[in-house]
Amino acid sequence: MTSDSNKASHDLSSEHINNKESENAHCIQLMDRKQVTEILQNNNIDPCILPQLTRSDINWYRLKFHENLLLNILQNGYHKTYSELFNLIDYEEKRRINAGISSPYWTIQPLTERHQLLCEMMTHLMNAENFNHSNQIEEVYKENLYLAGLFQSNINDQWLLDIYLQKCLKIVNKGYLAIKNVITTKLQMNNIDKIRLDNLTEIKQTLKKRLFEAIYHNATYLFETGKYPQSLELYKQLQKKLEKHKNILQPSINPFEKQQTNIPLYIVCYEQICRIILTIYQPNKEYQMDELLLNLNEALKYAEKSENQKLIGLCNKQISQVYQVHEEYEMAHKLAEQYFDIAERSNDILEKIEARKLLGSINENLSKLDEAEQNYITIIEYTKLLHNNNTEKLSEAYELLAKFYIFNTNKYDLAKLASENGLNYAQINETIIYNQLKLWYSISKSKLMEPHYLNMIIAAQYNSTDMIDLIKWKDTHYNLPTFDKDHFREVTYDSFTKKRNEINQSNSTHTLNS
Repeated sequence: MTSDSNKASHDLSSEHINNKESENAHCIQLMDRKQVTEILQNNNIDPCILPQLTRSDINWYRLKFHENLLLNILQNGYHKTYSELFNLIDYEEKRRINAGISSPYWTIQPLTERHQLLCEMMTHLMNAENFNHSNQIEEVYKENLYLAGLFQSNINDQWLLDIYLQKCLKIVNKGYLAIKNVITTKLQMNNIDKIRLDNLTEIKQTLKKRLFEAIYHNATYLFETGKYPQSLELYKQLQKKLEKHKNILQPSINPFEKQQTNIPLYIVCYEQICRIILTIYQPNKEYQMDELLLNLNEALKYAEKSENQKLIGLCNKQISQVYQVHEEYEMAHKLAEQYFDIAERSNDILEKIEARKLLGSINENLSKLDEAEQNYITIIEYTKLLHNNNTEKLSEAYELLAKFYIFNTNKYDLAKLASENGLNYAQINETIIYNQLKLWYSISKSKLMEPHYLNMIIAAQYNSTDMIDLIKWKDTHYNLPTFDKDHFREVTYDSFTKKRNEINQSNSTHTLNS
C-alpha cells in the first residue's frame, strides 16, 4: 500500500517538478519555478514582515472534521471504511441539495456535523473490515448490526437503519451459503476430516441463526415503517424456517447486549403475523366480507398458536365488528362476548372499556337497551379507575351514555345529566367530543322544555314584540344554540300562518262540499 501511495504521489508531481525537486514540491512556486522562500532570501526580505494569516483565513483553508476523519481512515489503509463513510455523506448531501432549501432535510443535522456519531461509525466499520480480512463473518455481522442499532431511535435516521439492516442480511446470507457450499463440496470429494467437518458445521449453524435474526430485524423494521405486506411476507418466511429451530430466542438489535429476552422467536413471529393481519384488514376498510373473515380467522389461528390471550381477544373483536357492519348481530354478539370474557379476566382497564363499548353498540342493534345502558354506565365506572382520573376518557364515556339516552330512550333528564358531567371533564375547545357533548346537552334540555316552549311560541306568533321578548328570555335562561332572531321570527310566523291558512281553506272546502 505504501509503495502504491508513493507511486501515486510521484505521478502527480512529475508533471511540474523533477525527482530532485520532489522533496520541496509542497512549497509555493512562481512562474519561473523558483520557490517563494528562495526569492525572499535572495532579495534580503524577511518573510516575517509579510501579512500574517487571520483566523478566518486559517479556518477557510483548514480541513473540516469529517474530511480529516476520512483522510486518517484512508492513511491507515481502511479503504472499505473510507468508501462507505464517504458514500453515505455524499448521498446525504446530494439528497439535501436535490430536495431544496425549503425541504425538511435542511432542518436535520447532517452526518458531517455529528462528530461523535461519525467516530463511532468509523470504529465499528474498521472493526468489521478487520474481521472481514480474517473471514470472521459473524463478527462482521455483529459490528454492522450494532451500527444499525445506533439509528433505531431517531426517526430522521431511518434511511441509515434501513441500509444497515439490509447490509446485515446480505452479510449473513452470503456467508451462510458460502459455508454450506464448502461443506457440500468437501463431502462430495471425501476430502475432509471429522474435526474440520464439525468446525464447519458449527459455523454453519451459527450463521443460520444469525440469518434468522437478520430476517427478523428487517421484518420488524418494515412493520414499524408501515410496509405491512412486505413485513408479513418476511415474517411468514421466517416462521416456516423456525418450525425446526424453536430454541432460538428473540434477539436484541444490540448484539453486544448480555441481557436477551426469553421469548422464543417463533412465538414472536406468530404474534407479529397476527398483528399485521389485524392492521391490514380493518372492518371499516373496503373489503368483501368473505375476504375479511378469511384473513381475520387466519389471524385468530396465529393468535391461538402463540397463546396470547390479548391477541385472541382482539381477533374476536374485529371479527365481531365485521358481522356488526354487515348487520349479522347475533353472530357479532357471540364473538363480542368472547372478547368481553378475555378482557374481564385481564388487568387491562382500557381493554375492558373497549369490550364494553362493543357490547353496548351491539346490544343497541339488538334492542337490548337495558343491557346497553348497563354497558355504558360500567364504562364510566372503569374509566374512573384509570390513572390520574383521565379527563379525556371520562368525557368520552359520558358522551357515549348521553348519546345512548337521546337516540334510544326518552330519558332526557339522564341525557342532560350525562352531558353536564361530560362537559365538566371535557377541555373547553373545539374538539369533537366537546362539540358532541354540547349538542347532546342542548337537545336534552330542549326536549325537557319542548312542550312549554312550543306553547309559548304559538301564543306569541302573531305579535312581533312578544316574539322578540320570548327569544331574549330563551337566550337568557337556556343554553340553547343561538340563531338569527329575524330569521327565527320569519320562519315561525310564516310556518304558523301557512298552516292556519291551510286549515281554514280545508274547513271552507269541506263546508262547501257538504
